[in-house]
Amino acid sequence: MRVDTDGLRTAEPAFDTLSAAVGGVLARLNAELAAQGRCWGTDDIGRSFEKDYLDGVSDTCGGLGAVRDAIGHIGQSLLAAADEVDAAEDRTRSRLS
Repeated sequence: MRVDTDGLRTAEPAFDTLSAAVGGVLARLNAELAAQGRCWGTDDIGRSFEKDYLDGVSDTCGGLGAVRDAIGHIGQSLLAAADEVDAAEDRTRSRLS
């Protein structure tokens, strides 16, 4: 089995960049939502709207946070895989010499 460990290491920064970009979107979304405040009112209709709205906000922001974290984890997993393969090859090389 062949593994391009240099290619894995070269690909990893793109995952960091993408993770940071998703984090930026999440930060902007949170800032915009906070700036809006409770713009729907406190009457019965406003309170009814608020529950569903805030549940949706929580799901959306939580989902974006999970996507950001998953992308970052994939990048770190690429590095870990490259390190493991290189270490295994070094061990094999030392046993054969």
